[in-house]
Amino acid sequence: VLTIALDGRFLFTTGIGGPVSDWTKDLYYMSYLRYGFSQATVPASFLVVPQNVAGYPVPSQSISYWSNPEVATLSPSYLLLLVMPLGVFLKVNVALHLMIGAAGVWLLGSRLTLGLIWRIALYVLLVLNPWLLEHLALGYSPDVAVCYVPLIAALAIYRPPVRVREVALATVFDALILYEGGLHIFFWTNAAMV
Repeated sequence: VLTIALDGRFLFTTGIGGPVSDWTKDLYYMSYLRYGFSQATVPASFLVVPQNVAGYPVPSQSISYWSNPEVATLSPSYLLLLVMPLGVFLKVNVALHLMIGAAGVWLLGSRLTLGLIWRIALYVLLVLNPWLLEHLALGYSPDVAVCYVPLIAALAIYRPPVRVREVALATVFDALILYEGGLHIFFWTNAAMV
């Protein structure tokens, strides 16, 4: 309910982006990944860079898709690219990440033995985080991977005995941050965990 109330304008409008946004770049990257998935190939380089994204650093400095570690490369949700339009996919992807963030906050709250009000407050702080809202408003979708951080923190909280399964799951979500293009989030998360 909070996700719909706080991010509903983005999730349920027909358009994407505004007068100043990176959504054209993200749509291009996602269409590039969709092409790779549909052909069962690994995207290697941009074949033709459209004029409307030619000014962005990644396609203008190198034809290699992998030249910038802040581009999306791998996520289980990217399989949805094969069955839905790009604009719908971006919105569904953001909604999925917000739900994962909600689950992570709930688990973190229970590990910290926080009451319901504090758990809701943590979720609101995640969803209303000015950094996340600004990046979503501008169209930089890889930053939605920050929604994995509460889950990683909850799984990493030490309670005897150490559960290998939880450490492995935290590692998987940590890696997803990197593979979804959230390089700086990956470094911040790991620096905070040390």
